[in-house]
Amino acid sequence: MGVYLIDQPRCGNAGRSLVEATLKPTPDEQLWFNQFRIGLWPKYFNVVQVARDPGTREQFFRAMTPNTGPFDMNVISDGVSAIFDKIGPGILFTHSQAGGPGWLTVIKNEKVKAVVAFEPGSSFVFPEGEVPAPIPSAFDTVQGVGVPMARFTALTRVPILILYGDNIPDQPIDLPAQDSWRARHAMTRSWRDTVNRHGGRRHAGSPS
Repeated sequence: MGVYLIDQPRCGNAGRSLVEATLKPTPDEQLWFNQFRIGLWPKYFNVVQVARDPGTREQFFRAMTPNTGPFDMNVISDGVSAIFDKIGPGILFTHSQAGGPGWLTVIKNEKVKAVVAFEPGSSFVFPEGEVPAPIPSAFDTVQGVGVPMARFTALTRVPILILYGDNIPDQPIDLPAQDSWRARHAMTRSWRDTVNRHGGRRHAGSPS
């Protein structure tokens, strides 16, 4: 079975964009350390299994490549859908920001036979009229996206597994990078219940 590693348009190895963007040098290493829940800078959480030497930490920061154009779910999902047209039926794995485009890819292409989403953090798709209230956090506000029911039902026809890691708070806190995941996890549970209520096979797992 073939395995294909995808960089979404305007990011990573797919960074050549037809839309202009300005990249600014930003010293934000502490943000990414906290955002990926490695710890609270500069201290590591006790349970993390990442190596703690300076070299590993430097390579982690170097992997935080900037977007080279605006984040556009339709552009990304069109690109991923085109890949499935080329390779045929398969299972789509997504991570974090790619969660939202992943749901749209399922809607656009029947060749997506299942989804495994690691910590989706953007744009959960709900039927129009069933979009839940936005969930504010100390980082931002998480909002669902409404689509016609005829499109939404595509998400009920494939098995979907969503996995979150640990160190996600249950109650609001004043640490933006941590509270961000509380809001996203809460929206995930609402989305799970909505998909399953309409006949889906969707499971969300978390060790916390």
